[in-house]
Amino acid sequence: KPTRMQEQAVLQFAPLPTPSLLPAAGEAVANLAQHADAVGVSFDAGGAALCFLLRDAGVGGTEQEQQLRYRTAEWDEFAALLECVGAALDCGQRRLPVLVFFDLAPAFFAIHQKLDAEKKRLWFRLTDAGSVRDTALLDMLLKLSESDARPEPRPLADIAAEHVPWTTSCAATIGDVPKAAQLLEATQAVASFEAMAIKALASMDRYRVELLEDVVSKYGFLSDIVQVKGMLALAQVSRNGVTLDTSRFSALYKSTHEKLQTCIETLLAMPEKCNIFQRKSSGEPVVEPGAFRPSINTALLRQQLKASAAEVDPNLGLTMPIAKKEYGGDDDVDIILWKWRKFCDHNKFIHEWFHMEHNLRKLQYLSSVAESCGKTSDDICTADPPLQLRVTPHYVPIMRNGRTSTSNPNIQATPNRGGFRELYVAAPGHVFIVTDYSYIELCTLAAICESRYNFSVLAEIIREGVDPHCFTAAMFLGVQLAKFMEMKNSDNKEEREKFTSQRQKAKAINFGIPGGWSPHALREYALSSYGVEITEAQAAKFKDQLVGEIYPEIGFYLYEDSMGLIAHNLGVSFNDAWETIWGRRRSYRVGMSIRSVLTGKTLKPSGKPYTPEFTAVTQSRTQTYSYTHTHAYEKYHRPFYRFTHVNSHDTHITQEVWKGFRQLVRKSGKDEFARLVADIDAANSPGADPAGRKAAYEALQARLFLIDAVTLTGRIRGGVAFTKARNTPFSGLAADGAKLAMWSLMQIGYKVVCFVHDEIVVEVPADCDLGWEASMVERTVCNAMQELTGEVPITAKCAACTRWCKDPQRVTDRFSGELHAYDPDHDD
Repeated sequence: KPTRMQEQAVLQFAPLPTPSLLPAAGEAVANLAQHADAVGVSFDAGGAALCFLLRDAGVGGTEQEQQLRYRTAEWDEFAALLECVGAALDCGQRRLPVLVFFDLAPAFFAIHQKLDAEKKRLWFRLTDAGSVRDTALLDMLLKLSESDARPEPRPLADIAAEHVPWTTSCAATIGDVPKAAQLLEATQAVASFEAMAIKALASMDRYRVELLEDVVSKYGFLSDIVQVKGMLALAQVSRNGVTLDTSRFSALYKSTHEKLQTCIETLLAMPEKCNIFQRKSSGEPVVEPGAFRPSINTALLRQQLKASAAEVDPNLGLTMPIAKKEYGGDDDVDIILWKWRKFCDHNKFIHEWFHMEHNLRKLQYLSSVAESCGKTSDDICTADPPLQLRVTPHYVPIMRNGRTSTSNPNIQATPNRGGFRELYVAAPGHVFIVTDYSYIELCTLAAICESRYNFSVLAEIIREGVDPHCFTAAMFLGVQLAKFMEMKNSDNKEEREKFTSQRQKAKAINFGIPGGWSPHALREYALSSYGVEITEAQAAKFKDQLVGEIYPEIGFYLYEDSMGLIAHNLGVSFNDAWETIWGRRRSYRVGMSIRSVLTGKTLKPSGKPYTPEFTAVTQSRTQTYSYTHTHAYEKYHRPFYRFTHVNSHDTHITQEVWKGFRQLVRKSGKDEFARLVADIDAANSPGADPAGRKAAYEALQARLFLIDAVTLTGRIRGGVAFTKARNTPFSGLAADGAKLAMWSLMQIGYKVVCFVHDEIVVEVPADCDLGWEASMVERTVCNAMQELTGEVPITAKCAACTRWCKDPQRVTDRFSGELHAYDPDHDD
C-alpha cells in the first residue's frame, strides 16, 4: 500500500489539461501533452525542444523509450503550452503538470524576456505553483541527502549516465533531425528528474512524521521547489546589482592601504627575532605578484607569537591559543586571528601583526569588489571623474546547511563596521528599504520543537511578543523580565550598558547552545561572533540553565542517544550495548563521552586530555528542574514541563571502553566493524601517520554515529556529526523561508539588490510612499517565513536608508508619522 507521501508524489506527475483549453496554434503540442506526466524542455531563442514523458507505453523500443515522445516547438507553440498549464491553474486543478529544465535560470529569464506582460505574470505563477523544475538542482539535493556532499552542479550527461543510462540510446531514436542535441537534452532532463524524484521520495518517506503537511506538493522533492524559487530570486538579485560609491571606495582603500604599510614597516623595523617575513638571498622580503604584504614564514610566526605571549603579564590571566591535534601529532600555536585580539593591548608585536592581518583582509575584500566591476582598485582610485559602477555578486543558492553564499565579491562577509557597508548606496533617485528578521533562527527552532514535542516555551514567549534574548538574560540574572526591560531606557548609564551586555551574552547563548556547542566551543563562539567573554565554567552553567530552567524543549532537541546508535548499527540490544561497554551508571553525558573515545578524541573540547585509565563514576548528581522555577516571567509557570538533567562528574574513559566495544563487535558478528577496529589498531601503532589515524577513526564514526539532518521542508543533509545535525534543521529552515521571501518580493515587482542570510535590501524610488512600501515589504517577508513556522509568529525590523549600514535607524516625522530615509553620514 502506498504511503501518504507516495500518494502526494502523484500530484507531481499529473496530465496536462485537455486540448480544448488550448488555442488552435498549440493543438499539436496538446495532443501529446494530455497524455504526459511531465515535459522536458530545452529552450533557445527560436523555440524549444520538447520531450513528453507519457503515462501509456507505445510500441517499439525499450520500455522506457516507449514512454517518450519528441517534438520541436516554435515560440507560439511553446507559449501555447504555457497557456495550457495556466488554464489548469485557473481551473483550480491541484494536479499541475511539470515542465523540467536543466540549468533553469538562463532559460527562465530568456523566456520571461520574450513574453508580454500578461504571460510574464503567468510564467511567474507557473513557477510559484511548482510547475517549473530543474534537474540540476534536484541532483545536488539528492547528492546532499546521501553523503553531505557539497552541492555542486554536474553536467547533464553525468547525471543521466548515473540515473537513466538507457537515454544514451535515445540519440539513435531521435535521429538526424533539427535540434537533435536539444531533444536529447530535454529527454535526459525529464527522465533523470523522474528517476531522481523516486529516490528522493524514498529518502523523505523515512522522515515523513517530521515534515510539514503536504510537503511534496508544496515544497517538492527534498525541497526542490523552494530551491528553484531561491535560485531564481538570487539570480535576479545578481542581475540587479547594487551601486558602488566609488569616491568612498577610493578613500577607504587608500586609508586601509596606508595602515597596512605602517604595520609592515613597524614589523620590519623590529629586532631580528621579530622578523616573520620570508626573505630572498639578498635579504629583501619576498612579495608575490599582486600581494599586499610580504609572504610570511608560518613557522617563525608561531615561534614569535609563543615568545610574545610569554612576555605578557601572567596576572592578566590570558591563555595562549593552542591548536590541538585530536588524532595525534604535536600541538602547536594557533594562528587564527580573532583568538589573539585580547593580547593586542599587552604586546607590541602581537598588536602590529594582528592589525596587519586585519587590514590585509580588508584590502583583499576591497580588491574583490573592484574585480566584480571589471576594474582594479587603482582604476577606481585614479578615475577622474569618479566611475559609475554597480557591484554584481555571484550567489550560490544552496550550501550544505541550506544557506547561501556569495563570491566576487563575498558581499555576505562585508565587515559590519569601518565604513564597508556604507560603500553600497541606492541608485540616484532611489533609497533602500532594509528588512532584518528578528531572532529568526530561534523562531524556526521553536517551530521545530513544537512540531516534534508538541510544546515549546520558546514559542509561547515569542507569541507573547517577548524578546527571547531579553527573557534569557533576565533568567540568568534572576530578575523579573519587566525589571530587566527597565534597564534599557534607564537614566543610569551603567544600567543601560548592563542591559546591552547581558542581552548580547544571552544572544550568544541562545544561538550557540541549540547548535550543539560544547562549553569550550560556546566560549569561543561567544567571543568570535559577539565579542562576549565567558569562561568555560560559565558556559556550562548557562547551558544547564537554558535547557533545564528556561527552555526545557531545547534539552530534548539536543539529546542524542549515542548508545542507541551503537546498538542499532551493530544489531545488538540497547541494554547489551550499555552493559558491555560501560556496565555502570547510565547517563546522556556518559554516552557522549563514550562516543568521544570511540571517535578518537584524545582531548576534551577544552583541550584537556581524557584520563587514560577507566574508573567508575566518583560522584553523580541528578537535578530535576521544573519550569515553575522561573523567576523572570511568572506568567509562564508550567508545572507539567519537567526536564531531568544529569550532571555527572565522571572520570573519562579510554582503555576499558575500547575493551568493551571490541567484545560488542565480536558479539555482533559483523566483519565490517571488525575490519574498522583492526584499521584503528594499525593506525595507532608506533610511527603511524596521523593522517591515517584520522581517516581510520572517521571511517568508524561514519558507520556508528553520523545521522541525517532534516528540515521541515523535506531537505536532507545525509550523514553528519552531532553539531551539524542540531544546527542544520533550524538554520536551514530559516534559509528556506528567506528564499521564499525574496521570491515573493520578486513576484510583486520589488528590486532586491542585496541579501545577507536574514537581511534583505530592496531599492525603491525616493519619491514613493516610503511608509507604505516599507510595511508592504515587511509584511511580505514575514508572511513568507511564517508559511514554514506555522503558529510561531515572525517579526522583522524595517527601515529606509540612503546607503547600506549596520542597524539603520527608523526615522519618522514626529508630527505626521511619515517614514524618512536614514542617512548614516548624518546620524544626528
